[in-house]
Amino acid sequence: MSLKQIVVLLKKAWWITIMKKNNKCLLYLAVFSILTMSLFGCSESKIKSITISDEEVTLLVNQTYQIQWDIAPNNFDNSAVLWSSEDSQVAVINQNGLITAIGVGSTNMTVKAASDPNIYATCYVDVRAIDSTSVVLNKNSLTLIETYSEKLTADIVPSSATYKSVKWSSINPDIASVDSDGNVEAIHVGETIIRAASFDEKNYADCSVVVTPLVAVEGINVGLGNNHTMKIGTSANLDASVYPENASITSLEYFSSNEEIVSVDEFGTINANNIGSATIAISSIMNRSIYVGCLIKVEEIFITKFEINLAQAEMFVGETLSLFVEIEPSDATFKAISWTSSDDETASVEDGLVTAIKAGNVIIEAKSADSKHTASCSITISNVAVTGLNISHYAKTMYTGENFKLVATVLPNNATNKSVLWESSNTYVASVSSDGTVSAHYKGQATITATTSEGGYTKSCALTVNEITATSITLNTSSQTILKGDTYQLVATVLPINAVNKAVTWSSSSQNYATVNSTGLVTGVNVGSAVIIARTSNGLEASCTINVASAPTSVSLNKYQLALKINDAFKLSAVVAPSNAIQEVAWSSSAANVASVDSTGNIKAKSAGQALITAKTVNNISISCKVTVISSNEVGISLYSNQKLPFTTELSIVGTKATVTDIEYGLVYQGNSVMFTFYGYKSYDKTSSTRSMMIEIQCILYDSNNSIIASEELAVTSLVVSQSFTKDWIVPITLGNVYTLRLT
Repeated sequence: MSLKQIVVLLKKAWWITIMKKNNKCLLYLAVFSILTMSLFGCSESKIKSITISDEEVTLLVNQTYQIQWDIAPNNFDNSAVLWSSEDSQVAVINQNGLITAIGVGSTNMTVKAASDPNIYATCYVDVRAIDSTSVVLNKNSLTLIETYSEKLTADIVPSSATYKSVKWSSINPDIASVDSDGNVEAIHVGETIIRAASFDEKNYADCSVVVTPLVAVEGINVGLGNNHTMKIGTSANLDASVYPENASITSLEYFSSNEEIVSVDEFGTINANNIGSATIAISSIMNRSIYVGCLIKVEEIFITKFEINLAQAEMFVGETLSLFVEIEPSDATFKAISWTSSDDETASVEDGLVTAIKAGNVIIEAKSADSKHTASCSITISNVAVTGLNISHYAKTMYTGENFKLVATVLPNNATNKSVLWESSNTYVASVSSDGTVSAHYKGQATITATTSEGGYTKSCALTVNEITATSITLNTSSQTILKGDTYQLVATVLPINAVNKAVTWSSSSQNYATVNSTGLVTGVNVGSAVIIARTSNGLEASCTINVASAPTSVSLNKYQLALKINDAFKLSAVVAPSNAIQEVAWSSSAANVASVDSTGNIKAKSAGQALITAKTVNNISISCKVTVISSNEVGISLYSNQKLPFTTELSIVGTKATVTDIEYGLVYQGNSVMFTFYGYKSYDKTSSTRSMMIEIQCILYDSNNSIIASEELAVTSLVVSQSFTKDWIVPITLGNVYTLRLT
């Protein structure tokens, strides 16, 4: 950097501000720290020389090597030099000096100064091949038939060797030859060696090859015969073979003309799948023009015996009977059975299981899958006669309002007709439904009788019904505060709910304070307390203390203006006057999404904005606190303690009085400060409406730790009646904080 440039930078770094206050001039002077960097951090220099750690490097293909270098002077980083390779097919180098060997050969690596290509250093790099150590063949010996071929594979070890190509050769190519891909072809009967060698022929592997004479297939024999009949579901082997027996390749292939009827596997095993016929073609793998066909017929296995195990049977209603069919032979083709009933309403059948439904005669029939065979069983079904009756209870005690179910059991358990008729000897005391449910109505006795529809068998239960008396009484509250002249409804609960007499009588311990009528409605008469008593007909009692209080005349808060940050909390307290009035208040918020309040006055700040938190007495006297929830770029102002705006002050001078009213303030943000503007109005002067006076407002601003950050006495002079005033006060602040303002 030149001297002229430094002078220009100095001029930009200085600034001067002159302000007038109280006839004095203050000079503020500042200098930025960037001058230090400009004066001491910048100097003109260039690379003088470059030295490297290695002048010659020998590598194997794919190896890497890190070159180290030094630059003079030493205040330059890697970007100050450029690396390059003369032959990137031999080796490459990155800008960090890392060499990577690519192919066999030699090249030079050069590092030059970026600012002066005449300053450089060079490293000679020699890249050598990775030699093979051995060759591995997939086979060490091989037998081939004349004119046949097979492929050999060879691997160069190690796999990282530079030259991986293989040289193939045959010691006697008249016996067997090999091409460059390792394909060996048998030419004449005899023996030879196939060799696989590395690129430099220093390593190799041999495979011994024997070529045998070609013996052709002349025909195919089928042991099972050219025509064969099978039963469905059976299997057999074709037992096929080629001739002559010494043929070079004896393997056969099998094909079915219809796999759904007859299928065949690779070993010549056939399976009879369905009725019909199919041809199995058998061919020589050595010579597919030599083949033979075998016709296979699949026949049905006919049923010779089809009989139900029972020709006749007797059953009672509700019973089951298992029938089955005897089929011979057991491997018959169509041995699936379908079952039917001549009358499904009398008896049903499923898979041979017969269920007797009602009395009568029915025929159960079984039929084979091909519908060629049937068998039947004739069944007579009879009802089961009733022989007696039992009931679950022969004596029972109940209470009025209760229900109880008697259970009748008709004998025997499988009796066909189980219907029972129920009757009560005294339906005034207790009644009974058709299913035996007994309902107790009034105190007394009754007999509940069950009679069977068939046979007229009867059983009775002696029933005694008692009254249910009250066991407890409770009120909806044990104490309640009401205003003089107000009413409150007490509710008595008598248990159990089915008590016969739940009547309640009400009384007051002091009608001078509270009275109660016959329905439990309490009226506050005078300030004081009384006990209201509820009493059942059998002497049980419950009581509630009624406190009669004066009506509230006013309510005050511990804060009238409050500022909070989002998620802050604050508890508002309300005091009701007079002190003997009901202190209970109801809390509400005009904007619960900004600030919410619970039933005890706890405020929760939720989002930026304003909300009025209101406390309301039982007689609807209300007072509110203005809550401001601030964002990070705002300032919140709370009023000190229980101060309230606007406020009024009285001024006294030698016994004379004046009144200044509606003192209030507004605020405007000014960067990192806020300007309070106070304003008011002189409404009264005892001496003269034109008398001029001075008012002083003491202002104190506290931070969130209750520490004073600013205070000021604002004087307003020459104030006469009907004249308003404004006064400004500028205070430094931090955006996003809340403060408390105290005015006196």
